Amino acid sequence: MRQGRPSDLRQGYNAWLRRGHVQVMAGPLGFAWMNTPLVWRWRRLGLQPSDRVLDVGCGTGAMLAFLAARVKPAVAWHGVDVSDGFLGLARRLIARRGLADRVCFTAGSAQALPYADGSFGATLSSHVLHHVPAEQLPGIFAEAYRVLRTGGVSHWWAFERKPSPEAQEKILRLLGRARAPEEIMSNLFFHTRREIEEQLVRAGFQTRQLLLGRFLVPPVPRFSIAAIRPR
Repeated sequence: MRQGRPSDLRQGYNAWLRRGHVQVMAGPLGFAWMNTPLVWRWRRLGLQPSDRVLDVGCGTGAMLAFLAARVKPAVAWHGVDVSDGFLGLARRLIARRGLADRVCFTAGSAQALPYADGSFGATLSSHVLHHVPAEQLPGIFAEAYRVLRTGGVSHWWAFERKPSPEAQEKILRLLGRARAPEEIMSNLFFHTRREIEEQLVRAGFQTRQLLLGRFLVPPVPRFSIAAIRPR
C-alpha cells in the first residue's frame, strides 16, 4: 500500500515550483480558478475578525490573503505547509498585500501540527486530503480536532474519488496535464465524501453541509464539508 510522505511532497512541490506556469497557478490567479465558489461565497465559511484561523496546507497563502483582506482579522491567522518553497512565496505575497502583521506561516505537516491544543477558532484545508492515504486520515483529523477550541469549525474541500476505475483514470489524466513530478503524482489518494464524513465523526466532530457551489477548474468532482468540535 502506498504511503503519503511529507518529505516526498516537499521535494515534489519545491521542484514543481521552478516551472513558471506553476508560480502563476499557485498564486492569486490560480486560487481564483481553483476555488471559484469560495471567491463568490466566502461568507459561508462564517469567519469572524475575532477568530484565530489556521490554513492546513496553505501553499502560497493566496487563500489566506484573500480571506484576511475581507474578514480583517483582529488576531493573527496562520498557515502551515510542508513546502518551504511555497512558504517563501506565501510570505512575499502577504507582505505585498500589507497583511504581514495579520498572517504568518510555519513549516510543518498536517499529521503533526506545530500548535498547542485549542489554539484556533477555525481551520481551513483546500485540496489537501487527496495527498493523504486512508490509513492516515484519522491522524490528520485528530490533529485538526486537537488544535480547535470547543465550538470551532473545521472546513475541508478536496477532489472526490469516483466509483468506476474509468472515471478515476480520467481524473488522473486531467490532473497530470499540469505535468506534476512523480513525487506528487505518486502521492494522490482520492476519497469519497462519505468516507471523509465518517472519519471526521470518528475523530469527534459533528459534520454539517458546506455549500460552496460547483468548482469549475479543473473540471474534477469535489466535495466540501464543515465539521464542528462539539461544545
